[in-house]
Amino acid sequence: MSPRRGWPCTAYVGIDWADMQHDIGIEAAGDLRRESSCMAHRGCAMDEWLNALRPRFGRPMAATLELANRRCAAEV
Repeated sequence: MSPRRGWPCTAYVGIDWADMQHDIGIEAAGDLRRESSCMAHRGCAMDEWLNALRPRFGRPMAATLELANRRCAAEV
């Protein structure tokens, strides 16, 4: 898996944060196909989800989180 030019990340993740569930989009570096899924809004769901991503992509991954019409970007 090769990172996008100028972006040394293994995957790009977008999360739309909501009250009941969170919509997720994932694109692996070097792959134009996108995965989409949903995550339940419960305490351990984010932890479980991140623990499943790390073996697949390693680090670093880039993430964007949308909160009530605001965006927050981070490297995880």
